[in-house]
Amino acid sequence: MHQRFRTPALLVATMAFTAACDRLPSDAAVPAPDGEARSEAVVDGIQQDAAVYAATFGVSAQEGARRLQLQEAVDALNARLTAEQAATFAGLSIEHAPEFHVVARFTRKGEETIRPYLTPELAQVVRVEPARFTLQQLERRLEASYHRVRNSGIPAAGGVDVRANRAEVHVQRGRSAAARAVLAAGEAAVVEVDHLPKEEIAMYGGLGISTCTTGFTVYNSSGSRGVSTAGHCGNSQSLSGYALTFRGEAYSGSYDIQWHNASGHTYPNTIKVSTSTRAITGTRSRTSQTVGSQVCKQGKTTGYTCGTIATISYCASGACTWVQVAGNGVNLSEGGDSGGPWFSGNTAYGSHTYGMGNDSAYMPINYISGISVTVATS
Repeated sequence: MHQRFRTPALLVATMAFTAACDRLPSDAAVPAPDGEARSEAVVDGIQQDAAVYAATFGVSAQEGARRLQLQEAVDALNARLTAEQAATFAGLSIEHAPEFHVVARFTRKGEETIRPYLTPELAQVVRVEPARFTLQQLERRLEASYHRVRNSGIPAAGGVDVRANRAEVHVQRGRSAAARAVLAAGEAAVVEVDHLPKEEIAMYGGLGISTCTTGFTVYNSSGSRGVSTAGHCGNSQSLSGYALTFRGEAYSGSYDIQWHNASGHTYPNTIKVSTSTRAITGTRSRTSQTVGSQVCKQGKTTGYTCGTIATISYCASGACTWVQVAGNGVNLSEGGDSGGPWFSGNTAYGSHTYGMGNDSAYMPINYISGISVTVATS
């Protein structure tokens, strides 16, 4: 009975706030720390944003301010439903035209579920719609599908479209068929887009590329950085779906090495070791490596394993300069490990080349000079 005479508290606060802002002089200045006046005018955030809202959606500035204030209540509602009603909640969306309203989606009993959460102001603008999948289900589906497409070598992005109640994986035009081929039925919708986000990816040793493993971060005389791998690996390689640029190789005699880079990547002097990373701060040439020393490697197939040096004068491929490593019952090499880093502590020893039973062999790190690069140690 009393409610019809009550002015909504939110509207009162909004009008009072707007009126107070109208009394601010347009050239009010904020004192600088040294006591001097700044030249920037003090601008109320809601008032400024409301002007943009009004121009965008064709409403008055006062109505724009009211809606922006109401958005805060909607955000709080969204957070509570996400946390407390995950079993049925399928997401909220704000619709600005032809009128301002909020759509709340649930897989079942939506009207009943949302009723205790609604203030009188929210009750005027919120409506409920049914959905097939919960937000939690869609987010799990999105993450699995996105990584499946990306790991197949196809650059991708994506998101949950709460309005359509579906997970979407975004790929560049012409790549949708390839993306759908790696997804199971009903996983995520594949959407072609003109542009994908530009990612800055850290490239370093021990990472899996198309057919092999990266070795060490290297740089040439002009300072260009990249990553090494084995020379016998194909010249066309990609990392996380991004094509790498082939920069050069040496693949004969004592050499089995090449390097690649790509724009928009960073190249720290680190290598992957198991599930962590390790800085490379030095190198050790072949003649400074000792028979019986333990050395370790990282490969995309067999991971992090260690063995002991059997000889530093192993003969293969027409040269007797390879370092052979005894696995001592541990498998040191499988296909895909080629090019991976051999190291001890923080010192680079070589680039993985061969596998022979549990044993393996690598090109000593000083032979990386065959492609006119230096291992990054800082």
